[in-house]
Amino acid sequence: QGWLRKWDLERLVTPSEFPRIEIPLTENSVGFLSREDIGFNRIALNLFRSLFPLLILTKGNAGAELIRGAEILAIPVEPAEEVDPTGAGDIFEAAFMIFNFLEGKSALESAGLASTLAAISVTRPGIEGIPTCEEIQNVKEVL
Repeated sequence: QGWLRKWDLERLVTPSEFPRIEIPLTENSVGFLSREDIGFNRIALNLFRSLFPLLILTKGNAGAELIRGAEILAIPVEPAEEVDPTGAGDIFEAAFMIFNFLEGKSALESAGLASTLAAISVTRPGIEGIPTCEEIQNVKEVL
């Protein structure tokens, strides 16, 4: 997330061009995008859908979407009192990758766990938002 954004001359963050991919993507490749990365333009998803077998679009406090071919699954987000959203997307991505690739959970289950941990992260400022080991374990036990 964030790799498709740039600062413009007015110091606003705007979408940037998609970089050329030199390495072939494998069948288990996952692409992560945020709605900011595509400039809130869903048509821009078409390119990424053709590149990644699994694409995840994060939508801040509106949750996420798991996109596989023509299938789009909504990943809800737990309501949370937002203090600082910085890093929530990074926490979502890291959690998803750990649950899916290291722990072998399904993409849907991994996205649900990741969404819950990202929601926890926004309730505290800065690096205090990183979920604790206890919070991670509690989320894994509940879901």
